[in-house]
Order: sequence, then C-alpha cells, then structure tokens
Amino acid sequence: MKIIVAHPSKQHSLQTAIALKKNGTLFRYITSVYDKQSSLTHFIKIFLSAKNKKKAANRKTDELNDKDVLLLYELSGLIMLIIRRIHFLRSRFYQKLFVWRRKNFGRVVAKFAIKNKVDAVIMYDSTATECFAILKKQAPHIIRILDVSISHRQFMKMNFERDMNQTQDKHLMLEEAILWQDKYMKDYNQEVKDSNYFFAPSQIVKKSLIYVGANEKSIKIIPYGVDINKFQYIRKQKHTLPLNLIYVGQVNYRKGIHHLLKVISQFSSSLVTLNLAGEYDRNSELYLQYRNCRNIKFLGFVTRDVLADYYQRSDMFVFPTLGEGYGLVVLEALSTGTPVISSDLAGGNDIIVNGKNGYVFSGGNDDELRHIIQYMIDNIETISYLSANARESVMDMSWDAYYDKIKYAISEIFCECNRE
Repeated sequence: MKIIVAHPSKQHSLQTAIALKKNGTLFRYITSVYDKQSSLTHFIKIFLSAKNKKKAANRKTDELNDKDVLLLYELSGLIMLIIRRIHFLRSRFYQKLFVWRRKNFGRVVAKFAIKNKVDAVIMYDSTATECFAILKKQAPHIIRILDVSISHRQFMKMNFERDMNQTQDKHLMLEEAILWQDKYMKDYNQEVKDSNYFFAPSQIVKKSLIYVGANEKSIKIIPYGVDINKFQYIRKQKHTLPLNLIYVGQVNYRKGIHHLLKVISQFSSSLVTLNLAGEYDRNSELYLQYRNCRNIKFLGFVTRDVLADYYQRSDMFVFPTLGEGYGLVVLEALSTGTPVISSDLAGGNDIIVNGKNGYVFSGGNDDELRHIIQYMIDNIETISYLSANARESVMDMSWDAYYDKIKYAISEIFCECNRE
C-alpha cells in the first residue's frame, strides 16, 4: 500500500505523514516548506532570529527521513509565510499567490501519484481541487481522501451571515471576503464532490460536510492530538477573584473576538481579566476600540514555550470562534489543566463536558457567554475541580492515539474499497 500525503503549507499534515510512516504506508510527504538538508528553508534558517528559529523548528520531524519528503514550490511557500505577517501585503497578494501555488502544486502531485502508481492521495481542504480533478479523470482507481481541518466554507458563510444579521456589523464579510466570491466557493465545493473519503477532526466539521452534500458514511472522525509533555499540568487552586481568562489565536472576527471583547468589557477588572495571546492588527477596530480597557490586554504573538506558562497562570481558556475545525488550542489548554469555555462551533468543544472540564455556549450568543463567566465568578472555588478534570480529559488524546486512529481509518477505507 502506497499513500501520498500532500499539503502546500503545513497544518497538521506532518502528523498525518508520521502516522502513515509508522504503519509503513507513506510513499511521500509532499509540501513546500520543510527543514530538509540542502533545502532553501534549511539555508535561510541560519539568518533567522531566535524567536523565528523556534517557529522554523516545527517544519521538521525526526520521525521522517529526508528521502520521505518531496519539496515543491519552496520559494513561493517561503514568500507566502512572509506575506502572511504583513497586513498590507496579505490583503493584496496572499490569496492570489495561494491559488496560483495550489493549482500548480496540485497538478504536480497528481502527475507524481499517477507516475508512481500509488494507492491513495491525502490532501487538505482548499488545496485539493486541481489534484483530485486530475486523479478522478485520469486515475480514478487512486483513492482521494480529503482531510478537512476546518468547517466547510459554505457552512461558515451561513454562520457568518447569521452573525452579521445579529450584530449589524459587516467586518466578517470584509475579513473573509473570498466566501462571497463564487470562483473560490466553486473550488471548495468541487473538491468535496471529487473526494472519495473525508477525515474530519470533529462533529462540527462532519456536520459542515453533510451540509454541502458529502455522504455521511464516507466521513471518518479523527480528532487531533496534543503533546502533553510540552503543555505540562499544574492543578489550579483558585479561590479568589478576579477570574483570569486567556484566549490564544489570531485576534479577528472569525474567531468571535468581537463578541468576547464586548462581554469582557462589561465586567469590572476586579472580577474578570482577559489576556489575548495572538497576532493582531494595531489599526483594526477590535484593537482600537478595546485597547484601553483595564481588564483586557493584547499580548501579541507568543511562542509555544512561553504559552504554556500563560496557560498555567490563567484560570480558564476562552475560545469564542465562529468557524473552526478542531482548535488545537483547546487541547493545549486542557493539557495544562486549564478549563475551557468554548463556542459550539470550535470542534474542540466535542471534548468539553459542561460543569466537568469547562462549558460550551452557542457561537455568537453573548448572553450565554456572559452567563457562564458570571457563573464562574460566583463559583470561583470550582476552578480546582475543573482543572483536575481538564487534564484527565486529554490523557487519551495524544498524537500516538491520533496515529492509531489514522491507521484504523486507512485500513477501513481500503477494506470498503475492496468490497466494492
């Protein structure tokens, strides 16, 4: 059995490749940016700052040999990483470059798969359109598996429109403009139609796939893992106010931050504080409107080694997202013993049990979020109980468990195909 894992960026594709390597089915891991000996990425790393070198370290694993990895369009991949961090460039060039690279990357992957007579290709949502179209036409025997890391865009668009109608705020449409451009949505829908099977990390992603017409029987639920050694557990012993909350991720409207900031700003700093750990735009309305709130602090980007300390110093993690796939940050928070307040659109909310390791509220519902926060203020002594359960709830959510689930899903898919 020979399987290709291909992603022009990264997401969790490296972990998928490791899973297949471990069960002996990986033919190649194909990507654009990887710290492979003799690669451009390896050379450039020499000139990076210490902070960026830590980030670059995530672009390599000892679990794969260099010969397992094939790099395509590496220079454009590195350019895209730079553009993503510069707002002026990101808004003008990122999407165009992404589509150009996706098309060329996908065509090369398809030709490589056909030439080497592989059994299956795993690609990722928004990246598989060209590759799967070619395989469906020229090599339909090659199984096409779409690993869907986030709720389908059509489903997200529906949720965003509902939120905009509720808030009378159009920022979501500006921020996620491609969702209202038919040429992009057509591609997102086509790759679903051209896929034989789907890997979905959560029930919300499964729901979104069914929403756009995917066959429920072709969807395999495979939750992500967390390295519990990187996010070590310290049980919280909280009995005094304020309730210290932390959010980790980009500070934008898709993440539901406009709801979170509105709710938090209505509380006194003696009752609740909020740290936002993630990139933000200093010119954005979200920042300008709330930068002077005494109980809200914008930390900016925080490296993972420092992030674990922030989790441990916080009472609860809050994740108000309006569109997600799983939200690995939920697992990271729980791993440190930090209970989670999550929207029901996060994916990671699958693991949350109300009153045990956190609480779940309806995405975009300010009243429900405010009620949970007020409840925790009034019952601050329950933090210790929630903290112990938070850690316990992720003990079987390691990456090794993810690898086992991938192995089982692959075996199940090939058995099903052989019966047809």
